[in-house]
Amino acid sequence: MTGTPNLNITELTTNQNGKTVTINNGFVKIDGATQGLLVVSFTANARTLTADEYTSHVCFVASYLSASGTLTVPLTERLFVVDNTYNVSPVQDLVVGGATGAIATVSGGTVSLLYCDGVDVKSFTAAAVSGGASPTGSAGGDLGGTYPNPSVAKINGVNLGVVTATAGSLLIANGSSWVSAAMSGDALIASGGSLTVAKINGQPLASTTPTTGNALIANGSSWASVGISGDLAIASTGSATLPTVNSNVGSFGDGTHVTALTVDGKGRVTAASSVAITGAAPSGSASGDLSGNFPSPTVAKINGVNLGVVTATSGNALIANGSSWVSVALSGDVTINSGGTATVARQPYTVAGFVPGTLTASQVMLLHELPVAVTFPANFGASTNGGSSKSGSNTNSTGTATLTIDKCPAASDPTSGGNFSNVGSIVFSTGHAGTFSSSGGSTVACAAGDFLRIVAPGTADATLANVFMTLVGNR
Repeated sequence: MTGTPNLNITELTTNQNGKTVTINNGFVKIDGATQGLLVVSFTANARTLTADEYTSHVCFVASYLSASGTLTVPLTERLFVVDNTYNVSPVQDLVVGGATGAIATVSGGTVSLLYCDGVDVKSFTAAAVSGGASPTGSAGGDLGGTYPNPSVAKINGVNLGVVTATAGSLLIANGSSWVSAAMSGDALIASGGSLTVAKINGQPLASTTPTTGNALIANGSSWASVGISGDLAIASTGSATLPTVNSNVGSFGDGTHVTALTVDGKGRVTAASSVAITGAAPSGSASGDLSGNFPSPTVAKINGVNLGVVTATSGNALIANGSSWVSVALSGDVTINSGGTATVARQPYTVAGFVPGTLTASQVMLLHELPVAVTFPANFGASTNGGSSKSGSNTNSTGTATLTIDKCPAASDPTSGGNFSNVGSIVFSTGHAGTFSSSGGSTVACAAGDFLRIVAPGTADATLANVFMTLVGNR
């Protein structure tokens, strides 16, 4: 099927089926080409219209531009409108044209009717009307009288009342019309537009000279600029300052002195000093939590509860025994020294496993992830609670069989054998008990999340079977 030369509307063919669709599509195309509007967005202030966009719309509305823009259209003959009214503040012009040929400029804030003749894009210029007569007849709307010399009788449909141009008056709405009224109250306005505040809430202003540090003070009849004096001074920044009435500043009184103050009629401290406490020391029998006699009593109770044996043994604490407070040494899981430092004993951590049957070569006998940090003693010996690591079997080995103890760091993959490193071993010789050792005879420190693995010998022992393992460390 062929299309029309300008709008590319599909033409009917002889004996064509589905003519209704073709005709209706043509109507839609014509409707868009004569009435359709397209809001044009820009990239870097430039846009090229497709053939379908160009022929399916008649009005192209430019969106906001950050600088003068360019709109490129296909060089197809047609009339069209470009609306550049959005780009009025600031004014951004839009250049419209084809890939070649003459161009037209649509100024910011304007709408232009343009024509493409297939080569150039041109704008229509309205010719000036000349030789016309002045308007005549009765004026309407907000105008009264007759043309050519009407008068303004209303403002936006509201009547103008008395509008005598008295100096300093304003047009004020009175509920039904706009009238000329003199400004009154706390402010006045001159014919030049200068506004002056003459009162504050109906009270007149007297001298308002802005002398530094002054304030507006009421004098009974008006507000006047007055300097602050007396017990308060104020700066031009508004900072208020109290006068100094006592140069003897500092702290007064101690264990053997009391403070003596002099206060004036305005509640200000005008003098301060320390006065020594004199008189005899207290005497007589002590009571309450004290026993003996003043001036040298003895503490016999704490908040009314008797003190028992309170020998100050290093690291002891005062502990209640149900009837009194006594000096007792701390024991159990916590100890304390004379400096007050408390130590909590480390708790044991046990990893255990059992492998039934005869071991196979390189069999993984145990794999355990540590949920907390654990340290195993050197050669897996005695832990803090006295327990040691143990391993054994109920069937002796034929020869010497060495089980390896390996560790994998928490951040590594325990399924990869290359992430494990050897930290010790369990050796079975002629007996049923295994002997532990650690690498270098050192302690084995493990972080939370580390994996421990025990692996059978690479060459299986013929008789070693039913092996158990218990590793004891400290957490």
